[in-house]
Amino acid sequence: KAGGDENLQPVHGQALIYRAKSNRYATTPQALAAYLGLSKGTVSQTLLLLDRRGLIERYQDDVDRRVVRLRLSNSGEQFLYESQPTLA
Repeated sequence: KAGGDENLQPVHGQALIYRAKSNRYATTPQALAAYLGLSKGTVSQTLLLLDRRGLIERYQDDVDRRVVRLRLSNSGEQFLYESQPTLA
């Protein structure tokens, strides 16, 4: 039910929860796809929606600029705090 106000699907919430709990090495879209057991295309669409809503931020890896990493935005952290208080 969390995310209903934002018109988010359960997979969007799972992606946010994964990112909140994952360590610094598991911050790539590929790691998220492997965790969720979804195709790269499906995860890409999920991330596009979360990025448009301002819940995540994408950034380049400091060492290898080809690698894209993900982090929760302040809005994403606030959304999780309100919808999943046990994660706080």
